[in-house]
Amino acid sequence: MCGHPRLRGGTSGDSLRCCTERLSFRRSGYLVQGAESMPRRESPLQKYSQYSRHDLTARLFVHYYYPADFLYRDYNRVKRALAAQKNRTPWRASQERCYLGLWLAALFTVIEGYKVLKIKSEPIDSLLRSKYLDSLRHFRHGTFHYQKHPRKHTQFFMDEEGMPSDDRLEWAEQLHLAFANFESEYRIELTVQNTLAAWRAKRAD
Repeated sequence: MCGHPRLRGGTSGDSLRCCTERLSFRRSGYLVQGAESMPRRESPLQKYSQYSRHDLTARLFVHYYYPADFLYRDYNRVKRALAAQKNRTPWRASQERCYLGLWLAALFTVIEGYKVLKIKSEPIDSLLRSKYLDSLRHFRHGTFHYQKHPRKHTQFFMDEEGMPSDDRLEWAEQLHLAFANFESEYRIELTVQNTLAAWRAKRAD
């Protein structure tokens, strides 16, 4: 996909296969398969099924944040597996490239929805004021729009002097964590509000 060590080598077919074999969609929601060592999460579509049709923030989580989170979890799972190996195998390296690139691109879509809905969260807003935001936008365009040159990918892993750097990647991980914290708080608040509303409606009857 690009010249960065995490995104170099392998074939596009390898990347496609490693993604499609790990992610499946069921009517009950998104499901990560074959990740027994990862914490199990209740299906997000089940969790928000009664809210997401009428609550656009819940819909942002269900249809955009959760898929990004699944990709981020798989990226970290493969990264840990690579760290435990003495030598990087082409298959594992291809998986890491796949999940890293798609996670970063999906994260920017979450940001777009957050801005369109005019949601406010200071931890997220402070990170979105970073100069790295435009770099992530270019990375997303480079992922989902064919490019003759990988510069839109490689720029994300370089500093202003063109030297290899993980600064932008670390910022993206901090941003993902900020969205995770916001989602957890919002889900609890929304559940409490709807539970109370249902209880009051029942009492009124």
